[in-house]
Amino acid sequence: MGLIRWALSPLRQRAEDPRVRMISQILSGRFRGLPDSAGYFEMGFADSIKTCFQKYSDFKGRASRSEYWWFVLFSLLVKMPIMVWVIADYLLSFGNKMSVADVISWIVWIIFLLPMVTVTVRRMHDLGRSGWWAGLGFLSQVHGLFGPEPFDRRMPEWEIWFSLLTAVASIVLLVWCCTRGAAGPNRFGPDPLAEVEPEGSHAAQYSPIDDGR
Repeated sequence: MGLIRWALSPLRQRAEDPRVRMISQILSGRFRGLPDSAGYFEMGFADSIKTCFQKYSDFKGRASRSEYWWFVLFSLLVKMPIMVWVIADYLLSFGNKMSVADVISWIVWIIFLLPMVTVTVRRMHDLGRSGWWAGLGFLSQVHGLFGPEPFDRRMPEWEIWFSLLTAVASIVLLVWCCTRGAAGPNRFGPDPLAEVEPEGSHAAQYSPIDDGR
């Protein structure tokens, strides 16, 4: 009996290895993210997409960095191929007509617009800031819609100053969105990373990889 226990002990140790458990959870579809340096769970890629579209009209509450940046990554993965298509079509047609690529890019832009606005507002809330600060990120959108045509060198002076203002605002918002939110609850709601699992649950036993946000 002792010999059998001795032979099985390495298997038991491997099963308790966090890396083995993480692989098992990935294969079973239960892996939802890794914790941050403080041990709080970050939201996974799929959960971020689902949450942002479900809360497409929700300006209340808070959004963690993982919720925000995973959704930004998803939007870029969708938009970049379309943008390449639009630019290539523009160059080939010399900008003389509205193309299918232009229509599709507008549709995609509209689909992502409201979820991106709301998650940015919730990200500002996570920092304890007013959601109106999210407007800094949409100066570039306004500039893109109403600014000069691509590759047009006849840019008036006000366009130059507006472009500089847009660049500075984008940098400020980027720094804020990369900053961890206020620890604990604030006036906009509870900390999205500080949800504690009940004592004795799988998260309480070891859990940087069992569940997460």
